[in-house]
Amino acid sequence: MEGYKGILQSATIWSLAVGFSATILQKFGYTIDADLQGEIVQRTLDAVQLISYATAAYGRIRATKLIAPGK
Repeated sequence: MEGYKGILQSATIWSLAVGFSATILQKFGYTIDADLQGEIVQRTLDAVQLISYATAAYGRIRATKLIAPGK
């Protein structure tokens, strides 16, 4: 490995924080009912869809080559 990055730039640290938070909430009896689960899933899918559109648009704007038919 080369170079350094800040602790908040580490995907490993973020993954550990999310997992640890979920474990702590579960240990203290926090639960999510079926209605809220459905809402979370729907909002997550909406966010993923929006991010994918934005990423596609950004990639096309930033692109330096045309898309050639048949390639």
